[in-house]
Amino acid sequence: MNNKKLIFRLLPIIGLTSIIVGYIYIMITGMRLDTDLKAKESELAEKQAACDNLDRLIAKKNEAYRLLQETNESVVEIASQNSPGSASEIDSVIEINQQEIYNLEKETTLSFTVTPRKERDLDKAKEWEEKGFSFLKEKNIEQAIDAFKNSENAYNGFHNVYDITLYLEKNKAKLADPNSEEWEILYAKMVSDFSYKMPQHIKTDLRSRSTNLKPRTGIRKQ
Repeated sequence: MNNKKLIFRLLPIIGLTSIIVGYIYIMITGMRLDTDLKAKESELAEKQAACDNLDRLIAKKNEAYRLLQETNESVVEIASQNSPGSASEIDSVIEINQQEIYNLEKETTLSFTVTPRKERDLDKAKEWEEKGFSFLKEKNIEQAIDAFKNSENAYNGFHNVYDITLYLEKNKAKLADPNSEEWEILYAKMVSDFSYKMPQHIKTDLRSRSTNLKPRTGIRKQ
């Protein structure tokens, strides 16, 4: 009987002890979760910063590439006016420079063609660029890559088609699923980083397709 009375007396103490232990466990678990959450937020912030830096580097690369193309055209034009005989030699140098640019992208299987200046077809380049944007709207990644590559081959250095082709090729696995959120990210990136001389109606269309983009993606909208 005494044992039963002792047990009854101890029950409240045991219950209170269990509550305290449970509370301490919850507090410790909460602290651990809070620490893990802060670590994840810090890691995400670092990745966002890395994405932003990469975007800035890509933008600078695109600008440098455009300047190079414009400089090449200016040099040829000046040479043709002042020393017609040297134009062919300058063309040769430009073609070598163009090939060196293509050789920098060894990590892709894309094959670009250096087209002699006199054989470049501006109309064909525009036509293929338009097709490329149409294929992007249809979420047909393979056809889009081919179209933008054909645009670059028709007229080396045309708009942003070279960099667009590289970006699509490097990210085509993520874009294989037409329902992937990566498509909204792509549309935003087309507007923010690859819109040099992009027709306004295409830019507006692509921007509208990226309006549902969730925050904290590292993509900058315009």
